[in-house]
Amino acid sequence: MRMRFVVILAVTLSITSMPDVVQALAMKANLEAAVEGNNEFAVRLYGELMDQDGNLFFSPYSISTALAMVYAGAEGKTEEEMAKALVFDMDQQQLHVTFGAIISELNSRSKAAENELNVANALWAQNGFKFLDKYLKLVHDSYQAEAKELDFASDAEGSRRTINKWIEDKTNEKIKDLIQKGVLDKSTRLVLTNAIYLKAAWAEQFSERATKDADFTTASGDVIQVPTMMKTDNYGYAETERFQILEMRYNGGLLSMVIFLPKEKDGLKDFERELIVVKTAGPRTGEIRAPLAEKLAGWIREIRRKRVTVFVPKFKVTSSFELNEVLK
Repeated sequence: MRMRFVVILAVTLSITSMPDVVQALAMKANLEAAVEGNNEFAVRLYGELMDQDGNLFFSPYSISTALAMVYAGAEGKTEEEMAKALVFDMDQQQLHVTFGAIISELNSRSKAAENELNVANALWAQNGFKFLDKYLKLVHDSYQAEAKELDFASDAEGSRRTINKWIEDKTNEKIKDLIQKGVLDKSTRLVLTNAIYLKAAWAEQFSERATKDADFTTASGDVIQVPTMMKTDNYGYAETERFQILEMRYNGGLLSMVIFLPKEKDGLKDFERELIVVKTAGPRTGEIRAPLAEKLAGWIREIRRKRVTVFVPKFKVTSSFELNEVLK
């Protein structure tokens, strides 16, 4: 079975909840810019990772958030290169305030919809190593990041276990041993972690009695039997000549999953190439990289509620990456 899942960010903010309308409009514009930038980064990163074998699962929002905390301590050429790669299209102060608003919004949505959605950040610093108070205050205020001290220099393995236990706790024991042996050593001075945990019921819930084994065609063309949920109901739906789009809402209607399904059994690669194609402006002006996420957003805007019959296989996916070379 070969699947591709990317957690795409979509956040809106009600300006009526803020007393200063001018401030609210500015924040709304910054939120939209941050979300657009994150989704652009998501599609670009997908283009770098999609040729690997097997399933692919990643959260560009988690990567952006963790690296935004690193970005807070960058300046000069490093700051410029990070902003370009991560598509941070606003100054440092605005960016961190905006990320803070997104974290608060996501956490508050889970409470409003009675879902479990938790975003947690932490800094793990070498005991006795001096970090600027201004930096620690910024990541605490904007990213709600807990600052903790460990002794990597004399006990890197114990520090690794402590961080992994924190990640395990924050993800309700779903992610275990994230940091493998050998990743941390006595030269480590700071580790930044971001954890997202979501547990939510579907708005249109499936019946256990309607869940049965059904055929699933893998990327290699093999047909296997997998437990498959089935339901006929009103869903968000759209389609093109090449693929179908399904939006499945979570309880409360504030969050949803969007699935793209190629119509051809071997159509995944064609869909991926279409998603990440680079537009050009012609031979006179040279190549211009148009925002790749605009295409994705355009497809999603076509979604309309309609009555459809849905078949969704049950699945579990895990992935891990070393992003050093990819981000270069």
